[in-house]
Order: sequence, then structure tokens, then C-alpha cells
Amino acid sequence: MRVSIKQRLIAAFLAIILIPIGVISSFVYVSMEERIQSYFIESSTKEVAQVDNAINLYFDSIRENVNLIAGSPLLKSADNTITTYMDKPTKTKHTPLQNGGVEAAIFQDFLRFVDSHPNTAFIYLETNTEDTYSGRQMMSSRITIRVQGIGTKNQWRIPEK
Repeated sequence: MRVSIKQRLIAAFLAIILIPIGVISSFVYVSMEERIQSYFIESSTKEVAQVDNAINLYFDSIRENVNLIAGSPLLKSADNTITTYMDKPTKTKHTPLQNGGVEAAIFQDFLRFVDSHPNTAFIYLETNTEDTYSGRQMMSSRITIRVQGIGTKNQWRIPEK
């Protein structure tokens, strides 16, 4: 089969047009893919850094609040006059304000803290707890604060004076 000059010219012009377009398109595709991937990695790294910073700020504020409460001279003055609700045979109503003394003052301090920190689910103080880690009796106090949305309790010990 014989190819006419017209068909040869059409094929040559198509080749002259399509080969450069194909090469340029391939080059653009590869360079854009690399650029998009590098932008994605860069933006993801920035987002992760922002989230990490926000989490660190959150835990720093919790640490500062705990240090504020744990450093309170009022809590360090906790003694055996504070009513214990452990080992009671029946449920006992919590009445720190009626009990007065150090117990009422600590409770008022906790109320002030909870009022200024609305996401606090609860806060309590344990006194004369046993140190089960070392297996020995250790006279200490423990403050527990639970913040809404956080599933774990954070506990801090205040050594007896």
C-alpha cells in the first residue's frame, strides 16, 4: 500500500505537534507531582506542630494549676481533723462547710478553683494515704483533679510537714 504525500505530511505535522506536547506534559506532570507532595508534607508538618503546641499549652496550664493548688499553705495545713468518708458502713453526705475549720477552708479554696475553671469535673483531697508502690505507710495528701473531656485522673502528692 502506497502512502500519499498528503498523508505523509499530515503524519509529520502530527508528530511535530504531539511529540513536544507529550514531552512538555510529562515534564510538567512530574514537576507538579513533586511540588504538590512537598507542599503537602510542609503543610502537614506545620499543622502537626500547631497541634503539638496547643497540647503542650494545655498541659502547661494544668501543670501551673496543680502547682498553684499543691503549693497552697492551706493544703499543707491539712491534718486529721478533716472528716474521712472512707470505710464508712453507709453512704455519708459530704458536709465540709458544716464541719468547719481547715476542712471548710480547703473546700472553699476548691470551690474558688472550680468556679474559675469551669471545665473541672471534680477535685478532691485524700489525706493519710498509703504508699502502695513501696509497700510502706506514708503520711501524705493527694489532690485529684479531673477535667471534663480527659479520661484519666491526674494525682499529685503533697508530703506532710
